[in-house]
Amino acid sequence: MRYIVIASCCLAVLFLFLLKKKKLGKIFEYFALFWFKVAVAVIVLFVGNMILNSYGLMVPINVFSILTLTILGVPGAVCLSFLLFLK
Repeated sequence: MRYIVIASCCLAVLFLFLLKKKKLGKIFEYFALFWFKVAVAVIVLFVGNMILNSYGLMVPINVFSILTLTILGVPGAVCLSFLLFLK
């Protein structure tokens, strides 16, 4: 398993060096924006969990909820809240 990860990282670095500089900047910008959104989603879920935990509700912090908030944003938060109250 370790060798697969190392090989894929080496291929990714090689691929990035072969791209033009303009495309490389856009790719890094996209990944930076994506990871920023992931961090914000984790913070929002953590704060929501802390607030709603005092009312006896629990917001799950897992990969599904993080990706839902990251990709969908506010509509994703609405969907997660509907799922929370349907329980």
